[in-house]
Amino acid sequence: MTVQPVQGGSKALPFLLNGSLDVAFGNYVSFLPAQAHGAARLRILAEGCVAGPSLEVVLAMPGSGIKAAAAGWRSAGLARVPGLG
Repeated sequence: MTVQPVQGGSKALPFLLNGSLDVAFGNYVSFLPAQAHGAARLRILAEGCVAGPSLEVVLAMPGSGIKAAAAGWRSAGLARVPGLG
C-alpha cells in the first residue's frame, strides 16, 4: 500500500473517480452528493471516527477560560497544540 496525502474528501473524490486512489478518508458531506447524483459508486469501509486515536478534538484559544470538556463529554485530557499556543 502507498499512502498519498490529499487535502480532504472533496479533493480526494476526483482521484477516486479516475482510479488514482482506491481508498480515501473524508467526511460524508464530500462523498454522499457524488453517490446521490450517480457520479460515483462508493462504499463506506469504516466509520470515520475509527480512523485513528484522538481524531476528534475540541480546541480553545489561550485565555478563553475553557479548561475542560463539559460534564458528560468523554475527554482524554487537555493538551497544548504546537503552533496554536
